[in-house]
Amino acid sequence: MTGILQSLARQQCGGRLVFVLEGGYNLISLSRGVRTVLQVLAGDVPAEPGQRGIAEVEAAADFHRGAFVTEADASVALPRTGQDGP
Repeated sequence: MTGILQSLARQQCGGRLVFVLEGGYNLISLSRGVRTVLQVLAGDVPAEPGQRGIAEVEAAADFHRGAFVTEADASVALPRTGQDGP
């Protein structure tokens, strides 16, 4: 996505880009994502889209899933998305 944004920025606004981070992320996923964006901005070739990051997405979802559990439904397991379910 960073490479796509760079290309659009070159075409539309002289290559200028602004990136903003907000809080609430899994720190491992956040650090890997920030590093990847900075590497592409520094000239590295963007990775091909595909399965990259799936493990990080699952880890972040697992981390945040607990925020949606109330005491009333704490005994009921929340469904897990991914390869083995919807």
